[in-house]
Amino acid sequence: MIKNIQDDKRVLISTTITSINYNEIDTVIKVAYDAGVSGIFFLLYTGYSDDPLLVKGKILKKTIRSVLRAMGDYDDFILMSKKILELYISKEFVPHCVFKSGGVKCYYPDGKRKFCVMGNSPKLCANCGCIVPVGSYALSKLDPETIEILKNFIHGDSMLLKKK
Repeated sequence: MIKNIQDDKRVLISTTITSINYNEIDTVIKVAYDAGVSGIFFLLYTGYSDDPLLVKGKILKKTIRSVLRAMGDYDDFILMSKKILELYISKEFVPHCVFKSGGVKCYYPDGKRKFCVMGNSPKLCANCGCIVPVGSYALSKLDPETIEILKNFIHGDSMLLKKK
């Protein structure tokens, strides 16, 4: 896989963090960075409250600290803001979710509409780790860091895109 994406600036890595892989954040970032792709961002696994893959409590806080530390080490290679990471903990975005409001719609392959990209139940909202509602909420709050990250990525100004 790495050989196929090596030095391809069109590639952006999306990684889902679970209770099994949360200790691998630094390794995943280094592999992506060394592959020469344009950047990486993280989702948190979304599941029901009793799902053993959920990242919650102390593990969630440790995970967020790991991403924050990596953001300092890798500059703008990690396409996330501090606000997005805060929202992953607070879940403040949940009542304003773009899937709930119908601003973004999801469908099964057969064309039938489903609740959101993460599944078909509002019970998943309490543990939502999807970047779409989190990022859109951070943007709606006019968070300057989130706006700058998105703007730089859209315009191809991220640090890695400038490297040869």
